[in-house]
Amino acid sequence: MAMIWSLGFICTADAAPMELGLKPVVLGNEYSISLFMDDKVLRNPNAALTGFLEIKPGMKLSVAPVLDLWYSYSPTILPDISTMTVSVNGIPAESRRLVPDGAFRSNWQVALPLTSLREGINEITISVLHRSIEGLCKDIDNDANWFIIRPGNNNKIQS
Repeated sequence: MAMIWSLGFICTADAAPMELGLKPVVLGNEYSISLFMDDKVLRNPNAALTGFLEIKPGMKLSVAPVLDLWYSYSPTILPDISTMTVSVNGIPAESRRLVPDGAFRSNWQVALPLTSLREGINEITISVLHRSIEGLCKDIDNDANWFIIRPGNNNKIQS
């Protein structure tokens, strides 16, 4: 069976570059790929993680790919001003508010809209605004303010 897609992630903001840990699992016409193999810590209160999903020519998606996103964050966050968004090619797909009750380990199933995907390279961005102290630039050196994207994230694609 030929591989008909590829996925790689890089970091922006203050996070270290991600290694490409491509180990796809194929079940019938469903493909599942791990996004990365270890924790990615975002300490900047306005941070983003950007990756790329390549849809090869001729690949037909029958349903929207689902990003199975696992993450943790500091329980000190201020819920009124702490959010996260997943975007596809610069177009927001879904957003959610971060609340202290969900800080330990959370899961979010995000459907990547077929209307935002195109043949070729697609940019997928996970952006996070997480604050523990009110006021601009107050959280820059705050060790109690953090967000972690956990391993075990998968992108599930059906063709």
